[in-house]
Amino acid sequence: MTESNSRQQPSFVYHYVRLKPSEMIALHEQDTWELSCVLFGSGTRIVGEERAAFRSGDLVLVPPGMPHCWYFEPDVTDHHSRISCISIMMPQQLLDGINTLLPEMSDTIEGLTSNPVARVYAPAIAKPIIKMMRQMERQLPGERSATLLALLCKLGEGTRQYHEISYVRHSPTTRRKMQAETYIACSLQRGLTLDALARHLGMNRSSLCIFFRREFGMTFSQYVNQCRITEACRLLAETSLPVQAICFRTGYSNISYFNRTFKTALHCSPKDYRRKRSVSAIEEDGQK
Repeated sequence: MTESNSRQQPSFVYHYVRLKPSEMIALHEQDTWELSCVLFGSGTRIVGEERAAFRSGDLVLVPPGMPHCWYFEPDVTDHHSRISCISIMMPQQLLDGINTLLPEMSDTIEGLTSNPVARVYAPAIAKPIIKMMRQMERQLPGERSATLLALLCKLGEGTRQYHEISYVRHSPTTRRKMQAETYIACSLQRGLTLDALARHLGMNRSSLCIFFRREFGMTFSQYVNQCRITEACRLLAETSLPVQAICFRTGYSNISYFNRTFKTALHCSPKDYRRKRSVSAIEEDGQK
């Protein structure tokens, strides 16, 4: 092999990563198509206009220029305290080349790329594709290229076994606000600080304080407490978790403080709130 050939850039990039949840890249976009799957972990996924829960087996195709990220729950990891996922980055030039050189695949390539929306695949099609993506870890570059072609064919098979996510480009301020909302929503259980959010957004502390008052109409602490109480209400209404477990899951470290804060916000204790919601649910069922 000549020196020039040995330095040639690969036509696509394959990443199999195992890392701590906090090490995952924040909201971002790139100029390539990205096919990503989650092998181990769960949390909240942001792609374009959608924020949704995900778990192991999640498979998404993201078009160029669409913001996306996966926020992993810190307590859903393997025995090494890590999550794992695979991403394949494919430049449009590669897909155009396949379309030109392999006319048999033109319908598949055009079907995938003609409409620049993200696709979240159903388990029925995601499972065999993820199996192929895992096999690529042990393959040589040439073998990976052959598997990629088979994988693309699989993505284009059959009926619409996916749902689409569109994206409307927002102003930098709106995007930053959405990023802050998502980071806070996904970090309630962890130690959530103003400094940590400032680092995440690439802002200094004082600028972030001004940003919060202007965009949210309240301080960072007030907003975080509001989010924690809202999540506590959801858990009280939708789960049978003990109040103490809900206290810790929403980021409070002291049950007495949680009860006091909850009562100040809703004028009743967490137990009373759950009881009232249960009665309301029974009455609604009786009226149906």
